[in-house]
Amino acid sequence: MIRAKLVNIGNTHSEWALWDGECIGAKKRLQTKEILAGALLHELEETDPGLPVFVASVVHSIEPSLSGLLTNRMIRWVSPKMDLGINLEAIDTSTIGADRLANAVAAVNELSLPVIVIDCGTAITTEVIDRSGRLLGGVIMPGRRLAADALRDGTDQLPRIELVDDAPTAIGNDTITAISLGINLGLLGAVEKVIASTEAQLNMPELSAVAVGGDQYYFSEHLDSVKPGPENFTLRGLAWIAKRNL
Repeated sequence: MIRAKLVNIGNTHSEWALWDGECIGAKKRLQTKEILAGALLHELEETDPGLPVFVASVVHSIEPSLSGLLTNRMIRWVSPKMDLGINLEAIDTSTIGADRLANAVAAVNELSLPVIVIDCGTAITTEVIDRSGRLLGGVIMPGRRLAADALRDGTDQLPRIELVDDAPTAIGNDTITAISLGINLGLLGAVEKVIASTEAQLNMPELSAVAVGGDQYYFSEHLDSVKPGPENFTLRGLAWIAKRNL
């Protein structure tokens, strides 16, 4: 039976799971900064050592060290050079992130097309796939946490705020509330505008919008045009990639 371990390395958090050829097992999550301290290696060695590892990483600085930790494994870094089973002719493959490739693969195999996948994490990215399964590209913008941290780090007096998932209003009567509303309402508006502009540019009124990632439910809850996608979406894309490349 084909089996593999799937690893998604994000800017803030990373996750991994065992794939048994049919189903993805329980996901484990850790902070990305813990990887080089050996935390991921311990996790990977704990269950079924020796299996191939498929990795989607957006933190290139960590890759040489991780490769060194996994020298006795068949480690496969997701890239456009692999057999992904999707059409990449419309994009610049030299700059596309591995997580976005995995999302596109999952979308082509599991969602109705055409679709815009909105991955809501440290950054918010979109992957637009047309009716034929061709990845057209998308947008990249700061996620809610990153936007909040940028305001704190780039100003003298604005504090770090905690994110809330309540429906935002438009007027805050104190600084913390004003920051929270600006980020929460502003990013809802940005995502809504991106969807509308994508539909108009492609002339695809049937284009659906699906939110995935750690912050997906904030956007699917507050935007009627956005539906929640399957859990572990990037890992699901990695499983499809593993299936084609083992």
